[in-house]
Amino acid sequence: MHRLAYLIIAIVALSASGCARIRYGPTSHGMVLLAISRSEITRLGTRLGMTNAFSYGAGRDAKGENLLLTLDNKPAGQNETLVAVNADGVRTWPAHISQLTNIPVDQRVSLQNPPTIGWETSAIEGLASNIYIESVSGDWAVFREHNRTPWLAKIEAPTIRLLELPESPSEISIWSDGQIVHLFTRKGLQYEEGPLVYRVYDFQNGAPKLVKKLDLPRAKRPEDMDPKAGLVVLHSNNRSLARSSLLDLNTGRTKFLRVWPSMVDFVFVKKETAQEWMKLTRP
Repeated sequence: MHRLAYLIIAIVALSASGCARIRYGPTSHGMVLLAISRSEITRLGTRLGMTNAFSYGAGRDAKGENLLLTLDNKPAGQNETLVAVNADGVRTWPAHISQLTNIPVDQRVSLQNPPTIGWETSAIEGLASNIYIESVSGDWAVFREHNRTPWLAKIEAPTIRLLELPESPSEISIWSDGQIVHLFTRKGLQYEEGPLVYRVYDFQNGAPKLVKKLDLPRAKRPEDMDPKAGLVVLHSNNRSLARSSLLDLNTGRTKFLRVWPSMVDFVFVKKETAQEWMKLTRP
């Protein structure tokens, strides 16, 4: 058989197996870009005793040390289960509506846009019921109140508006690196409601300083970002070709990520966490 035919068969077999792939890295600080498949999530759920495990998406902590999932096993009459995978293995907690308060205080993690909003909302004591969170990263979060412009604040002081967003977009995502906050906004999720706008704010001197602004017309939304490395995974705004790409914001170089039908998430995590995930979810 021709060598190319062997290569094609090997690629098809790999995609059918649903194996995790490290698509980039490690970076200088040990982060890798991990592609996660539905079949892996199902296998992990099975090994945790859940025969019909389903997840709406993967999240992570702000440092990339924990890969976070909310597994739903409702067809079997079970409540949602909170799952954290890190270099030391896997931890689980029974949950109802994914409340972070079910996790012991000494086991909580610094969050980064986790898979369900309950992870971070319940961690903020005294937050008014009419205020909710759009996005969270480490010590920072974007808050929204009805008929008010969203604002950026520290989690421990949500009512102190350190930055009012320039507009009131429907798509808001942040990633933080200390006092540097990377902000992505988009007017709406429809294809014509672009562009996706990327801004970088520096809070090192207290008041916010806009240090970078960039329009990303080919992107619909960000999926995950490594702010230290300046790398972001972007979902395409192309109607006919829904795919993801990895953009280096420092150089402008783009790497298209081959998305097999089984792939659902791209997540930046520590290399050791990715290796543990692949060990736990291999066929």
